[in-house]
Amino acid sequence: MICPNCNIDNPEGAVRCNCGYDFGTSTVVDSYSAVVAEKPSTPLLVIGWICSILGGWLGIVIACIITFSKNKQDKSQYKYDESSRKQGKIMLGIAIAMTVISIIRIL
Repeated sequence: MICPNCNIDNPEGAVRCNCGYDFGTSTVVDSYSAVVAEKPSTPLLVIGWICSILGGWLGIVIACIITFSKNKQDKSQYKYDESSRKQGKIMLGIAIAMTVISIIRIL
């Protein structure tokens, strides 16, 4: 059976296509190959926390990467899972605060 949404040939009796087309309801739902958010690597987290606590710009950059990166396959979804993004937001706040404190101390 050919999917009317993506034109892929599916086995007879298939309920849904991999693209998410539901043959019974003729609607498109989430595909089976939906992108799953991942966790950032441990070295990225460790370097991010160290740089954040030391007040470096690298800590701000790493925290922004963890918090705001989008998925390459689906730009509507974030790359990292919600708990990692929450940790990235905390890291970002600490990095900004420590950077401001170190700038004030220099002045």
